[in-house]
Amino acid sequence: MTDRFENLEVQQKAIIMSEVFHFTQFPAHWHSYGEIIINRGMSNAYVINGNIYHLVSNDVLLVWPNELHSTENADPSTYYIIQFESTLLNQLHDLRSASNNIKLHHHYNFEKYPQYYGSIVGPLDRIRSLSATSDDFSETRCCIELYKFFINIFSFFSTISPAHSVPNNISENQKLLLLLCDHIKGNLADDNSLLTVSSKIGMSASYFSRYFKDTMGLGYNEWINAQRVNYSIKLMADNDRKLTDIAFSAGFGSISAFNRSFKKVKGCTPGEFRTLQQLSR
Repeated sequence: MTDRFENLEVQQKAIIMSEVFHFTQFPAHWHSYGEIIINRGMSNAYVINGNIYHLVSNDVLLVWPNELHSTENADPSTYYIIQFESTLLNQLHDLRSASNNIKLHHHYNFEKYPQYYGSIVGPLDRIRSLSATSDDFSETRCCIELYKFFINIFSFFSTISPAHSVPNNISENQKLLLLLCDHIKGNLADDNSLLTVSSKIGMSASYFSRYFKDTMGLGYNEWINAQRVNYSIKLMADNDRKLTDIAFSAGFGSISAFNRSFKKVKGCTPGEFRTLQQLSR
């Protein structure tokens, strides 16, 4: 649903520290960046992909990019949020692989695993402190701390679930859909049309379309175009690569479709985005 999509204005930072605009309740929505919620109060409740998480003090909740989530009941003064661009994970093979393995996990429970508190929450608190400084390299220092957090929390999830098992309340069809999404994100240049993808898993196009929207909170075409846009941004790191080549490599059938989808997701054209990237270097 397009009215569920929420996105930041084009940012010049890979990490955004948020301690304002918090809400007691916020409706289900999704966006192309990830969020880390650090809870400092009692009994704050959030929902990710239909699953409710009750957080107590010192708990951490990780919302992956493009996940449907909402705030159900929270004291705005008792949590802070760190938002991060998905490219921070996608540009490094080991982190990308690790995140694909444990992406069904979201919650660090302090009361159950207090021994991991320092390694998981410590880097996040340092990001909070660094973001308030005038250090010329505060963004770089924040990225270093965020990578420490990712390494530590991925190791934590692997430790408590060595076989990368998924939560019991995820249905078999949901598991299949998430695995399919992982495959598509790794092969965006393939034929990933609704008809082709649905036939691969033995569903009619109409049933798959309804099931995808009911599960993910947005239509299949809207979801895959967001993945293509995010991947195209990664390809833009090569300044010599033409936008037309990037568009086809990301799976778009035409430059007009690329421009249209990019502007819908990022709020500007690919050319404008690349210019902003170059000016910020």
